[in-house]
Amino acid sequence: MTTCLPEPALHAATVSVMVSDRMRPTDLQISDDVLVDTAIAVMQGAHVDHILVRGHDGRCTGMLTWAQLAPFRVTSWYTERLAVRDIVQDGRPFATAGMLAGAAAATMRERRLAAWPVVDEDGYSVGLLTAQAT
Repeated sequence: MTTCLPEPALHAATVSVMVSDRMRPTDLQISDDVLVDTAIAVMQGAHVDHILVRGHDGRCTGMLTWAQLAPFRVTSWYTERLAVRDIVQDGRPFATAGMLAGAAAATMRERRLAAWPVVDEDGYSVGLLTAQAT
């Protein structure tokens, strides 16, 4: 005999899923003063599509993606002088671990984000939420 949850119970079970249940740890971060050519090398070496960027105080300032690096992929003199902070777009507000996963997914769709940094109440990164996980 199969038991089905009544519609309100099913809805309540899916609504209470938090970002903390869906996020993954942040494996790789770079400082915003890292030069673009170094960031390219780090991302290539780590085989990642994006990397979190932190400011001088250690707080998350955004995320660097291959799309942002596309204009700089050809070695040039300015990639050796240009800091990541000059090309990273501020993605704030970021997701928080206590945010409902459904709300985070809706925000990601609205902002067309494939990944979104998750920060604690002080702005330090605690994870990464990807579109596949929402």
